[in-house]
This record gives sequence, structure tokens and C-alpha cells, in this order.
Amino acid sequence: MHKEDYLKQQYDRMGQVLGYMLAKLLKLKNNPEISYQLNDLLVEFEDSTSINLDQLVALSNEEFFNCLPEFDVKNEHYENFANILMETGLLHENLNLKLSYFQKSKLLFEMYLTNSITYSVNASIKLNELNRLIQLYGI
Repeated sequence: MHKEDYLKQQYDRMGQVLGYMLAKLLKLKNNPEISYQLNDLLVEFEDSTSINLDQLVALSNEEFFNCLPEFDVKNEHYENFANILMETGLLHENLNLKLSYFQKSKLLFEMYLTNSITYSVNASIKLNELNRLIQLYGI
């Protein structure tokens, strides 16, 4: 229970960083330190949850989904986790890692939309954006 609450807290903190990143992308704020903030948050996230995101997205799709329950990532977390992966992928300079992040994010959004009892317009928009980004970066 405590680990699940802590994971939700980390997702919430990532959401705050994603808000800053969105503001930066939309040029609402000029904050060159955001990549450092994201990196610091990712390091803390990886330390506290034992999830190494770079290694996680490098797994095959089957291995990826098989290990999510191991980290207490459930269907209700898929949308938030997909957002984290998408935004992290946007910041990566390594093209292979960028594409891996986008692919895993896309899979999570698809699973979320398929398994959720409600429809998420946000997840659908993000999925379309991911399809565009994946096509743009060469898959």
C-alpha cells in the first residue's frame, strides 16, 4: 500500500514537471533548467521505485507488459505512465531511445484506451501525436 501511494506521488511530481515542459514547448515560460529538473526527478524516481526507464523501454513489448505488475503499474496508471514516457522521449537526444520511449508510450495509451471503462480524449490526442512523432522519427 505504501509503495503504491509513493508511486502515485512520484507520478504526480512527474506531472508537475510535464506541465513545465509543456509550458516550455508552447514557449509560455523560458526555463532552460527543465531538462536538469527532469533528469533529477527521473533519477529520484528510478532510485525510489527501482524502475530504470531506459532499460524498461528497451524490453520487447511482451517483456515490458509482463514486468509492469512487478512495479505495481496497473491499468489505471497506464495513462500517466504513458505521458511520462512520451515526455521523457521528447527530451532524449538518442534517436533509438527516443523511439523506444514513444513506442512504449503508444502501447500504454492503446492498452489504456482498450481496457478503460471511460473514454479519454487526452489519451486519444496523445496517441495521435505519438503516431505522428513515430512516423516523423523514422519507424
